[in-house]
Amino acid sequence: MMSILGIPIGIYGYLLPGNINLMVLHLARTKRLAYLSLVMFLILLFESLYCLGTLQGVKYLFKHPELLLKLKIFAGILTLLMGIWMLIEKKSEEKTTKHTLQRGLISVIVHPQQIGFWLFVFVLFPNIFEDLIAQKQLFYFVLYNAIGTFIIVALYAVLGHKLLRWFKLKLSILNSLLGVVYVLTGLQVLWTLLLA
Repeated sequence: MMSILGIPIGIYGYLLPGNINLMVLHLARTKRLAYLSLVMFLILLFESLYCLGTLQGVKYLFKHPELLLKLKIFAGILTLLMGIWMLIEKKSEEKTTKHTLQRGLISVIVHPQQIGFWLFVFVLFPNIFEDLIAQKQLFYFVLYNAIGTFIIVALYAVLGHKLLRWFKLKLSILNSLLGVVYVLTGLQVLWTLLLA
């Protein structure tokens, strides 16, 4: 029954706004429902693949710290580049929208931060995952994680535009704020890893 922990972990993983949530928010706000459905399917598919792949390979990664370090450095560089892209793009709302959709799709498919996230979760709860693997319950954990991810992404789709109206924010302002966060996060990750 420990596999049900996948739901709150899935919710937590997408709780903070990022490229993927902004893309979902925009697609829902503009009522591009067919595209939104496809994007939600891709989010669940790639979230499940990253979750399963990382947790299956976690013992291998911990036995090969040099590979783990390379993955973390790659994640830091990608985060930094994404943040720079968000800050230097032209700030017309039309271009911001186009780039939000591009970055959202890139983030769904190429999402190395997911590896770091799942490694972090594994380090926090190693006994749970060893039990899940031993009892062959990992599939159910991944399924529950996908349910949690769907819940939070659907909430962004349904309630996100209300949040934008509440805070009177534009997509370009949110992108700039997130760009700063991404740049600082990428620099902090690289600084920590390269000085370690």
